[in-house]
Amino acid sequence: MAWITIPGTNIDAPVQQYGDNDYYLRRDEKGAKDYHGCIYADYACRMDSAVKISRNLIFYGHTFTDEEYIGGFEDLHKYRVFEFWQENPYIYVSLADEKLTYQIFSVWVCDANADTDCIQADPDDAAFQQILDKAVAGCAFDYGVDVTTDDHILTLSTCTADPNSRLLVVAKLIDGGGTDVKS
Repeated sequence: MAWITIPGTNIDAPVQQYGDNDYYLRRDEKGAKDYHGCIYADYACRMDSAVKISRNLIFYGHTFTDEEYIGGFEDLHKYRVFEFWQENPYIYVSLADEKLTYQIFSVWVCDANADTDCIQADPDDAAFQQILDKAVAGCAFDYGVDVTTDDHILTLSTCTADPNSRLLVVAKLIDGGGTDVKS
């Protein structure tokens, strides 16, 4: 469905999508069973073209802190250090028809059970404002990136050492999709 590249990390991989969020949880990008899973988009996200992307494009990937596996979204944890963001503030997502550029504005650990509203693909304005407010309030750093309900965002979600929390890296679409990007 897409390709994600994050400079300064080992994240340079295809993004899969299926009719539910469980299919690729323990499958590789070819659909074969794999405990490590692969990077995949939320089943509710639209990303068939740059002019038809979800307001909140959501990608999931695993982090394995207890073994030597390197892959998935483990390198997202580097963003817990402000200086790493200063050197690597952009995320690139390639669709069939265009390359999108996102700028990170929030890195925070959310409660996996209480903050499920942060992973809605196409929320209404009120719900989207709540997502943005939580992302900004939960972040320990001020990245100086303004974001409003007129924007589109990318939310990357991965595991932490605590099974009840998730690391969310949230970025604003700054280039690509033109003025025709629809929510």
